Amino acid sequence: MSILQSLKVITAKRPNHASPITQRRNVLLKKIHEQIEAAKARAEGKQYSVKDTRRISNRQTGEQTEIIKDRYIREGWWIGDEGRLLLELRYGMKPLEFGKGKSTIDIGDWENLIPTLEKLQQAVQLGEFDDQLNVTATMLGQQLAKKKKTSK
Repeated sequence: MSILQSLKVITAKRPNHASPITQRRNVLLKKIHEQIEAAKARAEGKQYSVKDTRRISNRQTGEQTEIIKDRYIREGWWIGDEGRLLLELRYGMKPLEFGKGKSTIDIGDWENLIPTLEKLQQAVQLGEFDDQLNVTATMLGQQLAKKKKTSK
């Protein structure tokens, strides 16, 4: 028996697009992952950055070149007035609300930062942020529509 004959082969079609809520979850999961990596780098006394590849076209020749740049991650945490560590998650330019008018998590100490971010990551994977993501995405879409109308 050959190796290929031992595999279970089926007919399936790969979906072209993920659902909007899956796309939103993936964006937020990526942001949280970047925050976790930034927190780990900060604990080691380093600064975390992501490599971005951009294509630039030469207007005269039409030739395209790729440039790799470091993009530094803006930390979503800060030390509050009482010396406690606070965290805010953002989707786009808007902070996500965890309760009515409450968008900040009181973490307390540095050793709680990464476990808290990992809990938030699990919450996103389980769909606990779907309502907040839908509200925020709708608000951002409305703001973009207003900008397009005023710029015409």
